[in-house]
Amino acid sequence: KPPIPVRWVVTNKGDKLRPNVRCRLVAKHLAAKYGGKSETEDLFAAMPPFELVKALLIKCVQRRERRTKVRKVLFIDVSKAHLYGPVGEGIKNYVDLPPECQKPGKCGFLNFWLYGMRPASHGWQEEYTKQLEDMGFLAGVASPCCFYRASDDVCCVVHGDDFTFEGPPDALKEVTEALRKVWLVKVRATLGPDPGDDKEVSILNRVIRWTEDALLYEADPRHVEKLLKEAGLENCNALNTPGIKEPTNPEKAWFEGEPDAGCSGVDPAAEGFGADGSPYLHRNEMRDYRSAVARCNYLAADRFEIAFTTKELCRAMAKPTAMDAKAITRLIRFLKGLPRIVQRVPFEDRPPTVVEAYVDSDWAGCRKSRKSTSGGILYLGGVAVRAWSSNQNVIALSSGEAEYYAALKGASSALGFQSMLRDLGMDASITLYTDSSAARGIIHRAGLGKLRHLETGYLWLQSAVKAKKLQVR
Repeated sequence: KPPIPVRWVVTNKGDKLRPNVRCRLVAKHLAAKYGGKSETEDLFAAMPPFELVKALLIKCVQRRERRTKVRKVLFIDVSKAHLYGPVGEGIKNYVDLPPECQKPGKCGFLNFWLYGMRPASHGWQEEYTKQLEDMGFLAGVASPCCFYRASDDVCCVVHGDDFTFEGPPDALKEVTEALRKVWLVKVRATLGPDPGDDKEVSILNRVIRWTEDALLYEADPRHVEKLLKEAGLENCNALNTPGIKEPTNPEKAWFEGEPDAGCSGVDPAAEGFGADGSPYLHRNEMRDYRSAVARCNYLAADRFEIAFTTKELCRAMAKPTAMDAKAITRLIRFLKGLPRIVQRVPFEDRPPTVVEAYVDSDWAGCRKSRKSTSGGILYLGGVAVRAWSSNQNVIALSSGEAEYYAALKGASSALGFQSMLRDLGMDASITLYTDSSAARGIIHRAGLGKLRHLETGYLWLQSAVKAKKLQVR
């Protein structure tokens, strides 16, 4: 078979005033004739949830010896990360030479992975795991991107080529020097209380600031600016809520109302009307809708108050209608009034010892499918670290059953988060809060009881509570 073709990729990671141009030779290894496969196992590389970075921040500023012992947060970026992963023995990967140095009958043989190779990210994961384990770190079980060294209580979370360490200053300096011996690294920031420490850093487009009494965490504010600009709503009036309930008669509500600006109404080429009674959007309007919803979906990971509305908008990604266009316009107008939200991580003299999970459900909230929504939020040390809003797969026949499914979702999320905290050297119990006495009754009984229609596989929460893996309040 022919060698894998390559091409140059030139990107400017800065802007026009402060350019930061990167040039990379990239392999085009996805096509089947060059060794690509339909399976995705060689594309897999673990990625930790971002709440683990929040857990590192909380661990740094909430502890008993905070006033006597200094701990800091170190942010390191590894340059050209994928080029460090060695190609395994017995693997022969041949690539074309770059256009400017091609020779007849000659090609390149890879000793290390190249950007664009299918196993490159997986090879990089194996490489940084080996190097950190050689330094005394122990890889996590729940998340292989978590590392902990018990000898000096240093923990680490890895996002691709971004390393976040938390620990004593001397230990962090020793880690930095050890990494510089094997890779080309850049120390982006060291957050800490000393005058010479950095007070602000951006990681994965989130902004973290160190102040006198708290850490401040903010999602990327540019997403709201881009949403307003792309939708042409920069000068619109703000709204107080991100969404409204579906109308009882959506078809009547559509035809008696007036479409918002930016929605041209009926498309002559559209294939009829959607289930909500409104016409499908034009092709270009569908593209704009999907782009805006995708941006809101990314923003909802940090803006918990728009999670439910964004979830509902994502359900219409395949064939959005004019009513869906009005809904995304309403969400953008809500963000106009709240363009930025800064979350506060207060300094405390006691470590976080409890993961609190608050859950609720919206029984039969979807009038089309009659499915309920499971909503919840996780707290660690009084700081919200994760929230979710998702449709339940099962049609609940009572509000108590819907609340029980919401409790299942919250318990599984809390148990998973607890396991990942152990990978970082943190121990915490779990307390699950629900406002449903019926759900609590199901959890604390043994077996199905009167809920004969409930699958027995969902009863694992009863065993977990009896084993005291968590408590329900």
